[in-house]
Amino acid sequence: MLNKRPIFILGFQHGGTNIVLNLLRSHPEVCSPRGEIQEVFKGKGFPRRFKEPASVVLSKLWNYLPVLAAQRQDVFSLDLWEDRKALSKRAMQCIDKVLFDEKLKARGPTQNCYKSEGVRYTDEEIARSRLLSKNLGGLVCLSNDLARMYPDATFIALVRNGYAMCEGHIRRGVSLAKIAQDYERGCQRIIADSKKIPNYHIFRFEDLLESPRDVFEQIFGYAGLDVGQIRKVRLENKKTVGKDGGHTYTYEQDQEGLIWYPIEKFMDHFKADVNRNQIERLTRRQIEDISDIAKTSLEYFTYDKPRKP
Repeated sequence: MLNKRPIFILGFQHGGTNIVLNLLRSHPEVCSPRGEIQEVFKGKGFPRRFKEPASVVLSKLWNYLPVLAAQRQDVFSLDLWEDRKALSKRAMQCIDKVLFDEKLKARGPTQNCYKSEGVRYTDEEIARSRLLSKNLGGLVCLSNDLARMYPDATFIALVRNGYAMCEGHIRRGVSLAKIAQDYERGCQRIIADSKKIPNYHIFRFEDLLESPRDVFEQIFGYAGLDVGQIRKVRLENKKTVGKDGGHTYTYEQDQEGLIWYPIEKFMDHFKADVNRNQIERLTRRQIEDISDIAKTSLEYFTYDKPRKP
């Protein structure tokens, strides 16, 4: 395989995985392809609304065709919550090459442009870097295949309070039943895989907020990365939800972009009350429904049912 010792982040949309992604991408030996793993093969926004040039999306779909032909299955479907058909050797080689090539193409200002503040990567450094991929939703079920492809891979799963995470999806128009069911089966799959896949580790989003430095060092340790090579942490300035349901930028600058922070300050601007703000917007009925559907996982990760007045 072209990619050596890759790192895969597993979790849910709106579940905090971008924090882990940017922490790991702060290391000069780690680079990512253009987008999450399904976006690498199908483009951002496909099929509803393209979020990148149509030529880029069509090029990605063209590269995906050999995998579709070999597997006769949409391997990178976010909604496929089951094991994929065993990947053929041809499919594995194609997936590996596309991921490697896409890593080389990701040269935007918030991608593989800077290996540290003001210092750019060379093409050779990106080629030698370790692949970092984010696999969300039903793609957590792809881990067994990826572990067979890459026996030297590291898997970092991030789980967030299910009540808060479900609220984020409900607010965006997803049905409560669907997101709660997805949360339950996603968590159960993560738990099961952590018991049988080597170098597979689970972290809670809340522990990252409470003890960022400790979790930061644990993640890097499991990935075999030297924290000493990092002077500043790269983070993306994005909007987060406030108590009134409105969105504001996390950092001082009022626009999206890359921010470099000293390690000891990198969590200063994250909102520790983000879960509470979201949970408070749930109704008593919604809380009961989420609890009923995802009870096993919520209890496993010690997420207590919120009390409504």
